[in-house]
Amino acid sequence: MIVLHVNSERSWRGGEQQMVNLISNLEKLGVKNIICCKKGSEMSRHAEQNNIAFFELPFQGLKIKDALLFKMQVKELNVDLIHTHTANGHTVAFYSSLLGCRPPIIVSKRTDFPVKSPWKFNNKSIARVLCVSNKIKEIAARKIKDKKKLVTVYSGIN
Repeated sequence: MIVLHVNSERSWRGGEQQMVNLISNLEKLGVKNIICCKKGSEMSRHAEQNNIAFFELPFQGLKIKDALLFKMQVKELNVDLIHTHTANGHTVAFYSSLLGCRPPIIVSKRTDFPVKSPWKFNNKSIARVLCVSNKIKEIAARKIKDKKKLVTVYSGIN
């Protein structure tokens, strides 16, 4: 199985550390991981320094160009599952699904901000929304129609 992890942040914070912890543990289970990250980001430096396969996108503007490039990479890399770790990463993956990108998308939701774009979460391409707490799940549930897609997965430490 090949999982593409999408992170659009320039800096390194808790979400980025959680993502690389997840990748490390998935590798132990025999899962191949690839990172899609912001050009020139801390994540791209980390991936390069740690020999993790990655590709970069600008993650700016309307994201349509990013979505087209993303779709081509997903196809070329034979990705089985897309896991978005940031809101802009979710947007690019979602737009690429509208353009014909077929792998299912898993969305990580770590913030207590209300869902602003329900159409991004209610699309058939979204397989699951991973919420870091039951409170985040409750907030997300207000706008997500298929409640079975919402799953609480608590944050952990290495």
